Amino acid sequence: MDDYRATDGMRGAVAPRAEAPYAAEPPTRQALMRAVFLRLTTLGDGTEHTRRHVPRTELNELASPADVDAVLGNLTDARLVVLARGSMEVAHEAVIRAWPRLRRWLDEDREALRTHRRLTAAATTWDASTGTVARYTEAASLRMPEPGPRSMGGPPSTPGGRLPRRIRHRWPPP
Repeated sequence: MDDYRATDGMRGAVAPRAEAPYAAEPPTRQALMRAVFLRLTTLGDGTEHTRRHVPRTELNELASPADVDAVLGNLTDARLVVLARGSMEVAHEAVIRAWPRLRRWLDEDREALRTHRRLTAAATTWDASTGTVARYTEAASLRMPEPGPRSMGGPPSTPGGRLPRRIRHRWPPP
């Protein structure tokens, strides 16, 4: 138990394991890794942040398939991310709690991340609906945060991986 405390407990065990694959990547893939982890985390509202189960298709527009596959391969090899049947999630919530870099990313991109989740939910609802005017105006009423770091990597995704055509070509509303 003394050794555990001497190495800063969970943080001392998880942080180097998470930092190693990040440090090994070139800058473009480091940015991709950031976007992946932001997609895989749900912000806590007065509670701890948690893992988010994400379909693989949600990462399609972040980078080329080869780059996304390479980053995901490195993250699974490091046992930071678990892939299963076309979806993924952070392997353990300790990664979210104990990796200082991820905590900093979450703090820096808090508003963009919340907006992304709202837009993703609206796009999913739109995709599942008939596209009524009420749903369109509800989606249009979402306010975007001030421009900040472009870390989310792309537009919100539906389960199919892209915004419905009606939104892509008519956004923002007239």
